[in-house]
Amino acid sequence: MSEINLPELREIYSIAKKNVSNIQITFEQLVNYHNNMVIEKIRYITQDIPKIRHNIEEQEKVLEEFLNTEKQLSKKIATSDTFQDLENIISELTKSYQRVGELESGIEQLNSVEKNIKNLNEEIKVLDGDRFSREFQERLKNKLKNFNIIFAKVSNELYGEQYGISFTIKEDKKTKQRYYYFESFNANTSSGKKQGEIICFDIAYILFARKEGLPFLNFILNDKKELMHGNQLKKVSKYAKEKKNSVGIFNFKR
Repeated sequence: MSEINLPELREIYSIAKKNVSNIQITFEQLVNYHNNMVIEKIRYITQDIPKIRHNIEEQEKVLEEFLNTEKQLSKKIATSDTFQDLENIISELTKSYQRVGELESGIEQLNSVEKNIKNLNEEIKVLDGDRFSREFQERLKNKLKNFNIIFAKVSNELYGEQYGISFTIKEDKKTKQRYYYFESFNANTSSGKKQGEIICFDIAYILFARKEGLPFLNFILNDKKELMHGNQLKKVSKYAKEKKNSVGIFNFKR
């Protein structure tokens, strides 16, 4: 867990969410889910700790008894010609030492997992930062306003309608973690029109990213063009060619 590269994971997830329309889980939910899984694993393992410690104490008592027995037998063996009894005792002691070692190893693993949980919680705090502060929300609103201006312009040229995106802050029912929920405020119900809305969004994001100096892919792929009318596809292709210098060439998956 401590080797997970959260910034890279967030970037990959962000790109995937922008290009795959049916991803409903946010990155924060994914991290929180992963964290809860580890916590449950710790909880499952640690429930055996009292029993393990009790077994260790019992084994230590048995070991002490064997050591005392060994001392007594060693005195007798010193004047005897047979060492079979001593060998048997040594064999039993070896088994007891092995069992104690296994129990101590289990406790070390539990301590290691608890340390990883602590480190992960600290990383999650850093990840959350001030993203729900009033200042952050104001910055987000301004960025979204600038994006919606471009989004509305692109959709108006391609569909004759002005599309836009809004957001609300919601809370996960199970984890009680807050997250930003983004949605389009247009009531598009047909699959073809929804697909057209996605294409308009992708084109608008490229224009927005260039304006803001953000990293972006200089093309889009659309794998459900059969849901759109042929004339609409030609219109999108023509628009992309006309905006080649500012938008780039848009390739459509065949």
